[in-house]
Amino acid sequence: MRNLRDYFYKLEKRVITVIGSGGKTSLILLLAEQNCGKKVLVTTTTRMYIPKEMKGVCVAGTLNEESGKLESPPLNELEEISSRFDLVLIEGDGSRELPLKAWAAWEPLVPPWTDLSIGIIPLRPLGMAASGRLIHRLPLFSDLTGIREGEAIKPEHIATAISGLHAGKTGRGLFAAAAGMKILFFNQIEDKEEMRRAVEIAGLLPAEFRSGLHSIVAGSVKENRLDILWE
Repeated sequence: MRNLRDYFYKLEKRVITVIGSGGKTSLILLLAEQNCGKKVLVTTTTRMYIPKEMKGVCVAGTLNEESGKLESPPLNELEEISSRFDLVLIEGDGSRELPLKAWAAWEPLVPPWTDLSIGIIPLRPLGMAASGRLIHRLPLFSDLTGIREGEAIKPEHIATAISGLHAGKTGRGLFAAAAGMKILFFNQIEDKEEMRRAVEIAGLLPAEFRSGLHSIVAGSVKENRLDILWE
């Protein structure tokens, strides 16, 4: 078991974009708050709630007063701003606060100068009925994974959503637009049964997909810990 922050910091990547669902903002705030004296920028290429004030951390974006969320600056401006910081943490995906999602053609929004893409996903929806209350872009998720609305979500459905590979077809999975080093992170893993499920889903991912990853990890942002499942 490892300290989550230390694991990501030891990779020495300057621009980190977090995509997926179920903990993006929490992970970004953990890495920002425990910044080890670095000059840190927190921003988004989509929308995010305005982070709390943190020592040594700057926030870039445009406030949408109607939604109360921070919206992305133009990418060319964001790239120029990012060059001034030791560590840049970008929220590059949106899931409407739902635990699972599928990706439209323009998602996720990962800047090409990203050094590390962290794809984050929780496993708690396993066994629950597929619905729009759990899955953002349910029709796309159904098309990709073959699940029908009301059907129980199984490990193979989540594995397919991650990889984008199903029955010989290639769809738009979690890392479709990722840049730089890629790490898959199963979040909200807080007991042995949830860890067993994470190991099972990692094993369902096709070898050709895993070969494009630096590692697969599982743990808890809340508890600041992770285990390495594959590297």
